[in-house]
Amino acid sequence: TGTREVTAFRTPPGVSGLQVATGLLLPVLVAAVPVMAWTRLPARAALSAGGLSVGEAMGGLVHWLGERLTWLSRPALMAVRNPFRRKGRLLLTLTALTLAGAILVAVFHLRASLVLTMDRIMGYMNYDLRVSLVRGEPAEKIARSLNRVEAIERFELWGQKDGFRVRPDGSLSPSDITVIGLPADTSLVRPWLVQGRWLLPGDEDAVVINTDVLAAEPDLDVGQVITLKLEGKTRVYRVVGIVSSQLEGPLIYMNRPAFLRAVGEEGTASTVAIVTREHTEEAQERAVQAVEAALRAEGIHPAQITTHAALLSAPDYLFSVLVAFLMLMAGILTVVGVLGLTGMLSLGVLERQREIAVMRAVGASNSAIFRMVLLESLTLGALSWVLGAAASLPLSLAMSQVVGDRFIRTPLVFSFAPEGLLVWLAVALAVSLASSLLPAWGALRLSLRDALAYE
Repeated sequence: TGTREVTAFRTPPGVSGLQVATGLLLPVLVAAVPVMAWTRLPARAALSAGGLSVGEAMGGLVHWLGERLTWLSRPALMAVRNPFRRKGRLLLTLTALTLAGAILVAVFHLRASLVLTMDRIMGYMNYDLRVSLVRGEPAEKIARSLNRVEAIERFELWGQKDGFRVRPDGSLSPSDITVIGLPADTSLVRPWLVQGRWLLPGDEDAVVINTDVLAAEPDLDVGQVITLKLEGKTRVYRVVGIVSSQLEGPLIYMNRPAFLRAVGEEGTASTVAIVTREHTEEAQERAVQAVEAALRAEGIHPAQITTHAALLSAPDYLFSVLVAFLMLMAGILTVVGVLGLTGMLSLGVLERQREIAVMRAVGASNSAIFRMVLLESLTLGALSWVLGAAASLPLSLAMSQVVGDRFIRTPLVFSFAPEGLLVWLAVALAVSLASSLLPAWGALRLSLRDALAYE
């Protein structure tokens, strides 16, 4: 086989084309809506249009708010109603903020689901060390060497070989499949069954496949037969169960006696699963050295000794990168939302210069004007929090489905993360406060004469 350059960077042409199309077409499409609306206006109506018509722009929703929020003061009621005057502008702003919030909260749900799923996957690897030998060795010889290691509480001797599936048309599966022979009464594997059942002590021709095998050979199912080629010999088995992926590729389990007969190595073992007396990472590392020394003292050569922590570290790193990337997306959308909210509030202040001037003329203080703009921003922030929290649930369910199908060939175990809602609430309030500062400062800088003269 050739060597693949894993550090090479290449941008797919489709992605570049999508970026160019989005950058060029999206602004045109967004601008086309108001432009087309204004081009349909008669000349007389366009010339006589003086900007915002409160009676027309406020609409039924604003009147409904006014009727329900009678307990608010008049300035506060104006602040709550103002965002709804321009529904198109409101929709664009809330879309960005809602997407940011939905992704942010969904990432928290996804992370909790990943942790729960990984705990379940690692839970059925109920051992601390896994020793792979260079070749099969006599079981008594392995047991004698390991019984001298004080750090070991118990162990099981397994068989393991790489084989191929012989398809109905006679062809072999393109990649090899790891076949593991387990003791019939194993206590070190607690499978996460997706379909069917686990192995029973009396099973002679039964196998359990994982979802990685099912992804590579989709015609297989519980109850069907599978032909395996092991050590040059072909045997037929029946699939009795399907378990989730362990993030180690295609695996097939069978009872150890049947496995040893299939490969012609009765009385041997090529893999050892070990439970140590202490389960910390440091204790596992010490046990690795003791186990390796004990095996070599008997002339047994281990090919690899893997700790439970090492098995967990690779998928944990992969999922951490995924979560960080999604968090970055949420951060970018939040920045877009801040800019959109700031622009919306600034335009609102500009359009309401005369209203603000009248308020100041009748005695409204600078702090009252600032509170009005801040309350308007907080109204939008609260609305975006509600919408983002609501949208996060279906989004997180979809993400759990996609991520699970991609990495472990089965949906993740969904877990709700309430801290995500609290973080999004804090972000929404911070965004509202930050977005209101510039528009509020602009409102306070308006002179009474210029504001009253504004057309």
